[in-house]
This record gives sequence, structure tokens and C-alpha cells, in this order.
Amino acid sequence: MNGTAPGYHYVSFNVPCGWPASLPVYIDLFSPEMNSNTPLSDEISAPSTDDTYFELYNVGTIVTSPNIPAPGAAGSLGPQTVYAPSGAAPQWSRFGTLAAPVTCGPYVVRSAVQTNDQNAWRMRIGTDSDADPNNAPPANYDNPDGVAGTNDEITLGIAQTSYQHNETIAANQCITLYQYVDPGQATVAFHNFDMDSNQRVRYYAPSATLDPNANAGGVLGTVSGASVWNGGTGTVRGPGDVIVNPESGWWRIVTCVGNNNQYIQEGQNGVPTYYSQPPTPVMLLTKSDGRTTTFPGDTLNYTMAFTNISNATPNPGAAINVTLVDTLPANATYVAGSCAINPPYTGTCSEAGGVVTYNIIEAVNAGASGSVQASVTVNAGASGTVVNNVTLSYEDGLGNPFLPVNASDTDIIPALLISKSSNPPSGTTVESGDTIIYSVTITNTTLGAATNVNVSDAIPTGTTYVAASAMPAVSSGPSPLIWNIPTFNGGAVQIFTFAVTVDPNPATVSIQNVASVSADTIPPIPSNPTIHPFDPTAITLASFAATAEAAAVNVQWATLNEQNTWGFHLYRSTTALRADAVRITPSLILSDGRGSGASYSWRDTTVEAGHEYRYWLQEVDLNGAAHEYGPASASFSSALPSLYLPFVTR
Repeated sequence: MNGTAPGYHYVSFNVPCGWPASLPVYIDLFSPEMNSNTPLSDEISAPSTDDTYFELYNVGTIVTSPNIPAPGAAGSLGPQTVYAPSGAAPQWSRFGTLAAPVTCGPYVVRSAVQTNDQNAWRMRIGTDSDADPNNAPPANYDNPDGVAGTNDEITLGIAQTSYQHNETIAANQCITLYQYVDPGQATVAFHNFDMDSNQRVRYYAPSATLDPNANAGGVLGTVSGASVWNGGTGTVRGPGDVIVNPESGWWRIVTCVGNNNQYIQEGQNGVPTYYSQPPTPVMLLTKSDGRTTTFPGDTLNYTMAFTNISNATPNPGAAINVTLVDTLPANATYVAGSCAINPPYTGTCSEAGGVVTYNIIEAVNAGASGSVQASVTVNAGASGTVVNNVTLSYEDGLGNPFLPVNASDTDIIPALLISKSSNPPSGTTVESGDTIIYSVTITNTTLGAATNVNVSDAIPTGTTYVAASAMPAVSSGPSPLIWNIPTFNGGAVQIFTFAVTVDPNPATVSIQNVASVSADTIPPIPSNPTIHPFDPTAITLASFAATAEAAAVNVQWATLNEQNTWGFHLYRSTTALRADAVRITPSLILSDGRGSGASYSWRDTTVEAGHEYRYWLQEVDLNGAAHEYGPASASFSSALPSLYLPFVTR
């Protein structure tokens, strides 16, 4: 650093708010005095070797000009330290200590040389395990937990300085500096000073491929002349290198100059630069209410989830001052008290004018996730879509604002609603010959009429339509059945029904049915499906009856088809309860159907006069499963028998 430069040299370092409260921070300097030629090169000019000066300023101190803050200015944490020339070997010295708990934020160190010497030195900032800075510092001294992106990393930057490369290295030397460009700027201007028209400068946007030798890519800059600014004079910066609509984020400024050439690479005026990219958060945001359709009166429970995905980048960083602004749907009403910040995060949330604002207190570390929530009720008469937009803004540990991330959730309010039910209910196992009655309900959810409404329902495979069962009468059919409503008024509800019978041995494992509704300007909307599993091992029973004879009851049954039937048993009871029935067939009555139907009879000779008997038929499959039918009843007496129509149970 050159004492003849126009002003002081200022270094800034940032103590993050995640720095452990129990740890002090030590500022150590290596070779701060004018005394050495190796390994750092001090340049001593006549007539004598100069003193050097260092001063530490508190959080909140701003570098506003080449000479501010001045010695002893507001914010100074003590008088400047004077280092007299020394012939001792270069070593570390403890320049300052910030006692625990350390106030987080940016600190400033001012450096100067008395007259015209040039001083080279190093700075190290972090914790230490002893009072001797020449002992090696502990591991992770500037990142106590040893994990990147957890808001405890000290960052060192340059607020104002000049640069000079090692004169012992021939030809060109390049340096890469990092500088942050805020989002939303129409233009950005980069400045350099006193490069003597020597070599080149290139500016690389965050997404650009970096060439550390500045030979290609990026934006070619203007090299300043001797003792003047690029595009300006010796005292006025001028426009500099102007970039229109710059990408926000960390730009790389690569400056290549010849050796022994002192210059200033300022970049943006008043913005600090860094020798490496500081910790950089990257936030991802999603939003969902777990549904895609909704209706007036529904309550929608939104969850907004955020994740800091910078752990997958080369420069993980914690996100600070995370704020979410949730713009609620115009056709919905906020549910009072429903906003919340979910653990492990805390903070505040409030709603005003249909906007919910969440302020997260904690840093969101690299790789960490969290969520917030809110609920709304869809307004009566709402139509079209329910759209909810949320924006998340955040900063890095240096206070740099990042481009906000957005997420949205859209639910459709169908103008027409369709639902389907059946008897027996969906999920019930059916057999050949069973009847299924379907019901289709449509609703106009809007206030206006829908025109040319068509309800369509194809007869499911494995069934046969029951003639004339459609109610009301269809416009066309039988498959698909189509009902047409020329005008379907707002708020109207209409139910359509029809019946089918299950075919003998249908070539399917289940009977499935879906209806749909459409209208002018409304594409077909499918209903929920109804599904009836089909049992291919069950028989189709044509008849089951019990007839009283002179000395017995003759139980007879006939099947239309038998699939995998092994045989039959009969159960008898003198009550109507199946639980009271006992088996009366000593052995299985073997099947005669073999894939078709057959007729069977069995004489119950153990009956007594004066009793009414009920019989259940049990079919036993080859796999051991059983299916029951009945009861059939007969009164055994000397009179004519009383006969009862059978019914089937499963």
C-alpha cells in the first residue's frame, strides 16, 4: 500500500450474526511495519523508512471518501496503532481484539504509510486458542463449526485500496476481484485508475464462463491511462465502463497489468470487492394447497416451502432476513389467524389487505428447509381460477439483496361438477347376473347458465344395459348413453340413472365405469370412477327352492354356469338366523357344471312335522373359497307345503 496514493487504504471484514457468542474475534497483522523484502515486498523510498498506521472502526462505519473515516473519527475503537520500522524478521502481531459476545456486522480497518513508502502486509481474522498470534491458529478459526454456509464465516473484503503486482515476476499478471451487483439496476458502471493503458480488463457476469487471464468472454473493459480514470480525468471518474441491464449477483473483474505498475481497480464506486466469492445463498420456493380444483365455500390450506440449495454450489451461504409476501387470491377470503411459521423457524406473520407477510428471524443455512402456511375460503359465486402468488426475498450475510424467487398455486373452479355413485357401492364384488344401478350427478357451480350440456356414459365392458332403465330418457344410446340439456341454469343440479346386468363370465376382472360432462366452451370433464370387482369363481344361480314332501324336504337348485366350482353343502336352521344353521350334508355334493350349468337336488329326511325350515346353499370353489345363497324355506306338515322365494347372499 502506497503512502502517496490519494487517501487511505480501507479493509472491511464482516462478523456474521451466527458467530458463536462465547468466542472473541482477533485481528492479526503479518509484517505491518516497513522492514522486509521477503516474503512480502516493502518498497522504501528516500529519504527514510516511514512509520505505518492502522486503526479499527466499529460496525456501521462507512467509507465515504478517500480520507473518511479519518484518524479518531466517530466509530473508532481506539487510537491508531503506529508501527515503527524494524529490522526484525516478519512475523504476526495482534492488532485488535473484539471481546465476546461480538457485535455482528461490518468493521473497517484503515491503513496508511507516513509519506511515500509502499507497505505490503497480511491480515488474519478469527478466533484463537492462545495469546501468541505466531502460533498456528486453531482449525476453522474463521468458521467455528467447520461447515460452509451456516452463517458463522468471517468475510474479508476491500473497501478502498490500490494494487501493485510483484515486480520480480515478469510480464503480465492478472487478478480476479469479486463485486456484487444488486438486482433491478438499469445500468452498472465499473471504474479503474492509473493503469497506464497497460494490458486489459474484462467483466464477467455471474452466469458467464470466467477466463482468469481475461483473454476471452465477458465484457471487454476500458483500460485507464496514466493517473486518470477510465473515461474520466485525474480527478473525475467519468462514465466508466457502463453495462446495461446487468445480471444481478457476483461479477468477476479480471485485471491484467504489467509488473511494478500501481493502479486502482474500483469497480462500482462505494461497493466493496473481495478476493474470492463470499458465501452465496440460493433459495428455492414452492407453493401448494394439495389440490387442483376447488369450489365456492371450500377452505384452501396453502403451504409455502423454501430450501436453501446453495449446499450444492461451490460457495454455500446462509440466507438472512428471509421475507415471504403472499398475495392471496382476489376471489377468496383470508381465514383469520391461519398464517403460521412452522418450526424450527420463528418470526412474525400478519395479513393486511389480502397480503400475508412472513418475516423469518433465523438464518436459513445452506441445505436447510422450512415452511409457512395460510388458509383462505373461496368466495361464494367465485368462478374461473383461484390463483395465489408468493414472493420470497432474502440477503446474504453481507446484506446484499438477492433477486426474489416466486411460486404460485392455481386451482380451477369447474363450471360443471360431475360425480358418480352406484348400487351396490363402488368396491363391492359382483357376480354374473347381478344388477348395478348407476347414478350420475351434475352441478352448475356458477351463477350463469351453461348451454348444450352433454352427459355421456359408456356401458361398461362385461355388462348389458337394462333396456329403458335410463332416467330421464337419453338423447342417444345405448352406448354411450347421452343426455343433452340445451340450457343448464346456474346453481342447477341434475341426476341421471341407468342399470346394467353383469354378463355371464365377463372377460374382465372388474366392472369399471366413468361418465363425463361437457358444454359449449367447456371440454369434457370426467367423473370419479366406480369399480366393482368380479368374482370369476362364483356360480350363476338360476333357482334355489325347498319343497316339503311326505317324509322329507326336497332341496333343489340349478346353476347357469359354474367356474372352478368343486361342489356344494347345505345348511339348515329352524330360525331365520344363519348363525343357527348347521350343515346337513355329510359330504360335499360334487359339481356337475364343469364350466356350464347343472341341476341338483338333495332330500332332507331328518325333518319333523310342525317346523318351518330354512336352507342355505354353500358353493365351495377349487381354491377353498365359499359363497352362500339363500335361505330357501319350507314348512313340513301333512298339509301342502309353504314355499318362499329365495334370495342370494354373499
